[in-house]
Amino acid sequence: MHCGLLMLVPCISSLQFTNPCEKSSQSNDASDFTKLIDYLNYSVYYKVDPCEDLYQFSCGSWIANTNGPLLNWEEISPFTKMSRLYEQEQRKVLNSTEQSKSEAITQARKLYHSCIRAEEEWNSTGVSGIDYVMSKIGKFGVFPMLSEEPFDEAQFNAEFDFTWLLAYFNQDGTVLDVIVPDIADSFGIGRISFVPRITLLSYLGKDFTRKLQMTFTEFLLRLMKLIAADKGINYRKTNMSPDILDLRIFMRKIYALSTESSLQKYRENNALREMNLSQVDGTIYKANWTEYLFLTAPPIVHPYIAEDPNVEVLGEEYLEKLNEVLNETSPRTLTNYVVVQYILHWLPLLEKKYVEVLE
Repeated sequence: MHCGLLMLVPCISSLQFTNPCEKSSQSNDASDFTKLIDYLNYSVYYKVDPCEDLYQFSCGSWIANTNGPLLNWEEISPFTKMSRLYEQEQRKVLNSTEQSKSEAITQARKLYHSCIRAEEEWNSTGVSGIDYVMSKIGKFGVFPMLSEEPFDEAQFNAEFDFTWLLAYFNQDGTVLDVIVPDIADSFGIGRISFVPRITLLSYLGKDFTRKLQMTFTEFLLRLMKLIAADKGINYRKTNMSPDILDLRIFMRKIYALSTESSLQKYRENNALREMNLSQVDGTIYKANWTEYLFLTAPPIVHPYIAEDPNVEVLGEEYLEKLNEVLNETSPRTLTNYVVVQYILHWLPLLEKKYVEVLE
């Protein structure tokens, strides 16, 4: 390479250039930390000599300095070390049986041990993940989409309890981000929020296009057939395909309400405002939201719920639209929607063949 070609970086004989292509002479048993320090020092004093072989400079030097085992960043990073120590201390506090004056620690221990018991219950049953999930669904009642039995629509509608349906499947964690209120922490102050989270598709800027709807339909058909095969259900005797179509229509309506553009419209027109919980009950009357919160919230929050607290909402117009969608949807489709969301919530933790369907 000729020096005259690089007008802005001329070769000047008085400048001293290191030779980056020389092999490192450090011993093979040097620690990773020493390698890191040496490499950082090497980088600081790195000088580009345009008179040398550019390929050898840019490629050969990098290869020469990356041979050997990879650096263990977990051992090097002070932040990682601190985080691990913090987690260890947390476990000690949660596992401890010593009396504590802190109500927060007492409640945290109860939650922690309930989670441990739930995991032990699952492990002790000796059943597969999907069997555990389906047993939970079975204890609730019928799952219309995978039912072989003749379906009495009139009786099902008469006995339908939307509040209990939502509460049962959201007890251990919210699996429905769009159609239920949530108790959140805002700068140390508890509040109830009925502002739907942006759906994944909205966040990614994806429209619920016809192609995407077809992909979702195919995915759900494969998933339901896999569950049916494992549970000895003849899917041909079920109402699976029409149910999935109705579910897709409902999800499209819910999605339209929870897209970023729709939420922005409600924010601009109404801004975030507050309504009493009883007012929310009166606006979205498909469920009793006060009862729902009593069924899903920890007991320590119950006195707060009983006081008819303020609820953060997007505005009355949004709640009325959501109420309209819920009321025009059949109890059968609402049940299928909630149960499917519950299954999808568990899907990443199930057997490999179920995870592969998700992928």
